[in-house]
Amino acid sequence: MGSVDVTFFAVAPGGPLTGRLSVPGDKSISHRVVMLAALADGTSEITGLSDGADVAHTLSIV
Repeated sequence: MGSVDVTFFAVAPGGPLTGRLSVPGDKSISHRVVMLAALADGTSEITGLSDGADVAHTLSIV
């Protein structure tokens, strides 16, 4: 195997972080939660779904 160059950086703490972060929904989890909600009794509220076309197709058939 060849050699690997490794660089280290010293990072000083800057204090606490604040704010919000929105991450995109996971496609596999989105498909599963839609199918499980379709099987469940009552009303399901789902937030954070992937906005991919394949998830939209899954939603259109349930």
